[in-house]
Amino acid sequence: MQKYRKIVQWLFFLAMFFVPVINLLGIYFIKGTYISLDVGELSFSDPLAVFQALFASRELKSIMIASVTIPILIVIFFGRIWCSWGCPYCLLLDLIDRLRKKLKIKSIKNINSKYNANASFFRFGFLILGFSIVGITGVPLLFLLSPPSVLSSQI
Repeated sequence: MQKYRKIVQWLFFLAMFFVPVINLLGIYFIKGTYISLDVGELSFSDPLAVFQALFASRELKSIMIASVTIPILIVIFFGRIWCSWGCPYCLLLDLIDRLRKKLKIKSIKNINSKYNANASFFRFGFLILGFSIVGITGVPLLFLLSPPSVLSSQI
């Protein structure tokens, strides 16, 4: 199963480069990034990006809700499939982990439950603070700080 997961991860990673190239060739059936991708008439968007746009613009559009419906349903029914099989950020983390093991750099394994609780509190606090700043300034701050967003948009 691990072999298939790696193949799928590499295919998704290479797709980040494939989509801009075919767009340069004038083929627009598929366009966009992992944050907002159009395949034919279907639009798929990252829920975090859509909710930031909602907070920044202060208006709800049906296309915004429609574009997050499929990604949210995938998460509800298939759990972490996108994160473990499709997200290029996960592939890069796996490559960094492999490099760490090759260089014999020890990982931090003794993470206690108090740390996990504090980390979760910090993440949700950061999310609430980020959405507040987005709502006040209209700047998609969380998009600018999200590693998958940065990776996808830079390609």
